[in-house]
Amino acid sequence: MDVDGSTGCPQRDPELWFDDGNLVIQTGTSQFLVHRGILSARSPVFKDMLSFPQPPDSELVEGRPLVRFPDSEQDVAVFLKAIFVPEFFMPFPFPTKFDIIVGVLRLSHKYGVEYLRRRALIHLSSAFHTELAKRDKTEDNDTNRECSVSDKRTWTWPEERDYLNVAIQLAREVDATWFLPHVLYILSTWFKEMLPAILTSFDSGHQLTFLRGHSIQAEAHLWRSSNLYQMKRTTTTAKALSIAPRATIRYSELA
Repeated sequence: MDVDGSTGCPQRDPELWFDDGNLVIQTGTSQFLVHRGILSARSPVFKDMLSFPQPPDSELVEGRPLVRFPDSEQDVAVFLKAIFVPEFFMPFPFPTKFDIIVGVLRLSHKYGVEYLRRRALIHLSSAFHTELAKRDKTEDNDTNRECSVSDKRTWTWPEERDYLNVAIQLAREVDATWFLPHVLYILSTWFKEMLPAILTSFDSGHQLTFLRGHSIQAEAHLWRSSNLYQMKRTTTTAKALSIAPRATIRYSELA
């Protein structure tokens, strides 16, 4: 059954509408005309799904089979571009964006495109680290700053801090919980501002874990601040004491 292209006002993505394509993918109101052979070669999930013969009453668009995806339009668009547009999602250390990483990682994990999953995780780990020393080196690095390749961050922090909640959900969804401590560390620094999101996004068990960690972090920060203050006072006193004898000598010489 050929589906009318005007039904539901579907929008065709010009970057992902190949005239020689043989498969139409639709999600929401977006349609993409791509090559089923390339999808099957990249993904074992697509290979199995597309190997089944199409029923006689299957939906068609301009004579081509139509497959509907349940995923978000944004995720599907960046995922397909990562597959079909080579320069769109280059490997580390080329710059990219957080939203692109999220969409590619989520769907490459879901559909078994392993090379894209690894690439997205490497990009993500350029900002989310498992070691504080590594974090300190890259915290202020942006995608344009001159630094060693190993310390390069390939994406900038989004302006909206809700990206932290997205990162937490993504870590659990794709079984990459190793970067959760860094995300929670950042979230803890904006505790008051992000508290409503914490209460709505976390279940009671994770809330208690996070609050316990925040308490430890706050105590450590207070201890560090107190010690730095004491060090500053000690240094100032030491300088004063070291200067005083010299001043006395000078005054005695002038007498």
